[in-house]
Amino acid sequence: MIMPIERCRENNKPGYKWGKKGNKCYVYDPNNKASETKARKKAHEQGIASGEFFREAYSRLQEVYKKMKGKK
Repeated sequence: MIMPIERCRENNKPGYKWGKKGNKCYVYDPNNKASETKARKKAHEQGIASGEFFREAYSRLQEVYKKMKGKK
């Protein structure tokens, strides 16, 4: 399962982070859409940098391939 971008809070401000535990929470100004977009992008980059994004995506693609192969 691919780890999603999760909502988080830090210093009573909303933010985003990659996965449920241990990653940095990128906070944003709730009144500024550009700030929120930037925080979400940083969280996504966090998953890519950790290698989890591609590892999980590859695993999911293998599962889909196996299902498709079995339906012939």
